[in-house]
Amino acid sequence: MVFAALNFNYSWKVFQVERLLNEYEERLDEEERGLLDNLKTALSLFGPAREHIKTLYFQWALIDLSQMILYAAVPALAVAGIMVGIVDAGTFPGNTLGLDHIILVVGGAFAVTLVPFMLFVSYVLRIVTIAKRTLAIEPLILRESQR
Repeated sequence: MVFAALNFNYSWKVFQVERLLNEYEERLDEEERGLLDNLKTALSLFGPAREHIKTLYFQWALIDLSQMILYAAVPALAVAGIMVGIVDAGTFPGNTLGLDHIILVVGGAFAVTLVPFMLFVSYVLRIVTIAKRTLAIEPLILRESQR
């Protein structure tokens, strides 16, 4: 649904309705003119509706982000604290496939502690993408010389 709303070119459709109204003004009867005016009104309302949906999407995304960071931060902090407080070079002796166990444990702990940051980055990228794709204040149609 978000993709369809992002790619709906309502400003071009408003322009086309206005063009039809101007070009065929003398041939249109009152009912047809009224229908085109209703269509123009409906298309003009799409912009504010899309902005409202975008605002709701941002709010829900930020709520989800806050919850996920909270859920991921507690285990990440626990892992980081355990690694700093307990683990030293002798805690995990030996090696597997030529890699010392301590390297594997530290690497895994580092990956776990990065989860909250990576969640933050992924949500910011999603929100920025939606914001960039829906930047529009009002319908904007270029003059014929600029099309």
